[in-house]
Amino acid sequence: MVQHLLPLLAAAERHHRRPRADNQLWAFNTTTDEWSLVPVAGGRIAFGNNSEGVHATDARTGTSFYTGGWEMAFNGSNNGTIKFESGAGDQPQWSFMTAQQGTEQGPSIFKGAMVGTSAASTSTTSSPTPGTTKRPPATIPAKRSEFCAGVSSFQITVTGGWDQFYERAFNDVYVLSLPSFRWIRIVSDSNNPDKAPQPSPGRNRHKCDMWRDAQMIATGGLATLGQGTSQHLNDVCNETYPPVRVLDTSTYTWRTQFEPRLEYSVPDAVTAVIGEK
Repeated sequence: MVQHLLPLLAAAERHHRRPRADNQLWAFNTTTDEWSLVPVAGGRIAFGNNSEGVHATDARTGTSFYTGGWEMAFNGSNNGTIKFESGAGDQPQWSFMTAQQGTEQGPSIFKGAMVGTSAASTSTTSSPTPGTTKRPPATIPAKRSEFCAGVSSFQITVTGGWDQFYERAFNDVYVLSLPSFRWIRIVSDSNNPDKAPQPSPGRNRHKCDMWRDAQMIATGGLATLGQGTSQHLNDVCNETYPPVRVLDTSTYTWRTQFEPRLEYSVPDAVTAVIGEK
């Protein structure tokens, strides 16, 4: 979140020696090079330990949105979206918006905190237009958080993630086709370096950025092996589990290098399910 020259940090896990910071955000002033706690108007909305949610920011208006995270995923007491406004006066403010059942404007997509088969813990939802029913097929991903996702054309690509209930990481790839609102599991995501060693780890807490719709760049994250008692295989950078991976979103193959001029085309994996239209 950005407030002019004052970047604001929200929704992180606090150190056990630091007090909670409800109704305040840590901010770094780029003019004075100093950190400070900035009070936020609007009520007791943000909670000190609500981490690992998803956010989106409109830098032009200074408006940001945050949803998901630990508080929402587990106790369900704070299901909704925080709206943060940094350009609304001298003091930033936020408000809390609860989930709505749908509108006549068509499907609403929330990409981030948790996806899966349970409606109580799903942050990717559909609000179909009147007279229609759009439901994902049986290939919907297993429940997970800490995944990364990117948007290319009319598809949302999801890779990796963490199963909090069974304490395991995923190394799979799923695509949500927005025109048909159907989940598609990618079974041919070849050349994934994380799958080369056996047994293969999953990847969680990574970040994805999309380049010209054609390549999704996955950076960082934990290469996690095992279930229950897990082992991190990339505590330091290494070639076996590289810190940067590139997924070709036209063919869904992992590339050995980034190609900035690569053009996007609709993947065969998508047209095989929903057709050419």
